[in-house]
Amino acid sequence: RQFHPNVKNLALITELLPLIHSTALETLSICSSGDIRSDQIHPFFAGIASLPAREHLQSLSLSALRGDVVSAAVTSGCTKHPVPLGVDAFKPLLTLPQIRKLVVELQCPYDIDDAFLEKMAMRWPDLHSLNFAGRSQWDPTPMNQCSCTSNDRHQGREEENLAGPG
Repeated sequence: RQFHPNVKNLALITELLPLIHSTALETLSICSSGDIRSDQIHPFFAGIASLPAREHLQSLSLSALRGDVVSAAVTSGCTKHPVPLGVDAFKPLLTLPQIRKLVVELQCPYDIDDAFLEKMAMRWPDLHSLNFAGRSQWDPTPMNQCSCTSNDRHQGREEENLAGPG
């Protein structure tokens, strides 16, 4: 029911995703130790959306706090500016009907608008934890984090937590 691989990059785990045949997978937590190319993110999320367990997956976590999200065009050199992670990267995840927890911890800025957050809320009525966080050498604050939780969405009570540096 749980799978927690540690990988060097997303390309490797994306290649392995088709080999996961379990329909009972509920928790998938991926930790990447290296840089992630921006062109690896959409195929990774699309691979998750095509898993046989997509109907049962409740918790998804992607962490890569040691490497940056870099442009596919950056192949060498020491200047690697983080690439914003936008709505298009997350669209494949909207096909996962049972998501209750989504954690994305990447060293990049996020470019997600209110309309897409509303779409996430509509597609995932049982969502109780949504967390986008990351660190970057280009950001002077030690942690950028935006997380929202909802304990009782049906009664309209929502708790929003926007956390920044301590």
